[in-house]
Amino acid sequence: MMRGLVNFPISKIIIALVVAMAIVLGIGFAQGIQDTTPSPPAASSEAMPAPNQPVVPPPSPKVIWVLWGLNYEITEKTPGWWKFSWQATLKNNTTSTVDFFIYVKFLDQEGFVVDDDIVNPPVFESGEQRDIRGFALIDIDIAPNVYNIESDTTAYIQD
Repeated sequence: MMRGLVNFPISKIIIALVVAMAIVLGIGFAQGIQDTTPSPPAASSEAMPAPNQPVVPPPSPKVIWVLWGLNYEITEKTPGWWKFSWQATLKNNTTSTVDFFIYVKFLDQEGFVVDDDIVNPPVFESGEQRDIRGFALIDIDIAPNVYNIESDTTAYIQD
């Protein structure tokens, strides 16, 4: 399962270590982040609407980014590994530029992670939607056990 790190840029290795540490420490990742900006404090009785005016409910939390359509297929088999190619669609619903990290997990039948892939696509501009693709070369001893795929995504808003 260990692959040589010689050809990986140091930034990708650091990202992988940070994500791995977060998983070990139980820090969760979300499939979508919600804007949880607190509502303004309740207005005093002087600011209450007149009896015949409609009361507008406070806005509900807004999903600021979404990842969907994650799927995979085996695109190559060799005596030493299988190539699992995957793709998903990612959308930035914010008004800011966002940098994403996608952690793709290959799971066995019991839901345990048997391999993974970490991708940092180029930044997404406000409102941008893009298909993201990647692959993992999974050791022949592990590859037949891959039963499903899921992902965690982390977003960093750039101001």
